[in-house]
Amino acid sequence: MRERSSPTGMTARTLPTAWCAPSISRTSAPETTVSALVSGAQAGSPSAIARAASAAFAQGGIAPGDVSLAEVHDPTAPQEMLDIEAIGLAAAGGAVGLVDDGATTLGGRLPVNVSGGLTSRGHPVGATGVAQIVELTRQLQGRAGRAQVDGARIALAQMAGGLLGGDSAVAAVHILAGDA
Repeated sequence: MRERSSPTGMTARTLPTAWCAPSISRTSAPETTVSALVSGAQAGSPSAIARAASAAFAQGGIAPGDVSLAEVHDPTAPQEMLDIEAIGLAAAGGAVGLVDDGATTLGGRLPVNVSGGLTSRGHPVGATGVAQIVELTRQLQGRAGRAQVDGARIALAQMAGGLLGGDSAVAAVHILAGDA
């Protein structure tokens, strides 16, 4: 594990993810650049998803434009678009345009949920985040077959759950980096 300080003074820990899949060599495994977990609603603050994404980007020293692909929490189709905007991958009100332009599809400039998302898996609550990380790991290793995102280098996973005061009770954003 490596530690480094971000411009915000927070410490980011870089953890090898090879332990998730022992059959994969450590040299080809992507690294978790940063993971941010935010809990609860804060009056007058951005959403928990927005705060988790902001913390992850700041700690990782990257911008939303650096993301090659994303797996976001999409128990419904509209939620995917709300998440894209909250994360900062699209401006407020801009997710619909990205979807209409095909930018979020495989082959688009920002593929989102190329795995099919939660609804394609039946939204298995406890396994959802794990499935996202597995998909992104396969993408960063270049092992996603017909669903491979060309040039995938930085991947983002976002999960949220529960409700607290009109906001997600908890939100997590993980950013992984690879060499593909």
